[in-house]
Amino acid sequence: MRGSRAACWWPEPNGLLATEIDGVRLVVRPPTQEDRFARFIVLRPVPSREGDLFTLAASGTEDNVPEAMGAAERRAVSRDAGRRLGLSRVPSTTTTTG
Repeated sequence: MRGSRAACWWPEPNGLLATEIDGVRLVVRPPTQEDRFARFIVLRPVPSREGDLFTLAASGTEDNVPEAMGAAERRAVSRDAGRRLGLSRVPSTTTTTG
């Protein structure tokens, strides 16, 4: 993808691949014999005194690992990711008339 920065993915001990983009965690699971698709999740951090807590912001499947990595990255940095992932707070402009 032109103009994007490449994420540095690392292997986890359990066989998953992971990276972080602006504090958002991306995880990819390679295909298995039972499930021949690569799966990805996008996790948004949740402020907590108890350590690293995350909430699921997006997930999906792709045919292979590189496609799953790309899809996860696109979800994390898409134009409306801030609103969808809760990374920006936009004050409500709703008014009522009475």
